[in-house]
Amino acid sequence: MTRVGGEPSAIVEVWARPGARKEEITWDPWRKRWLVSVEERAQEDEANVAIVELVARALSVGTSKIEWMGGQRSRSKKLRISGLSQNEAMERLRRAAGALPNVP
Repeated sequence: MTRVGGEPSAIVEVWARPGARKEEITWDPWRKRWLVSVEERAQEDEANVAIVELVARALSVGTSKIEWMGGQRSRSKKLRISGLSQNEAMERLRRAAGALPNVP
């Protein structure tokens, strides 16, 4: 388990789909990461803000608990979630996405 300042934290890797028709989080077995679709376009950080907000809602955490670790300018993104263990974060994403139990 990763810890930041004594608090558990999880690393979540996502693939961004800005400009989507519908906001959703799904599992992408080919990329082996979460696919985060947001309606906002990848302009002036709009999509990144929407991604953080959607992931925060799915994980039931505040946006202040999510920190960028990389990928702000690419579709492949890495986020650190403070206050959740890796297992807890993955379980919450599975529930939010309606994913099958064998999804990581």
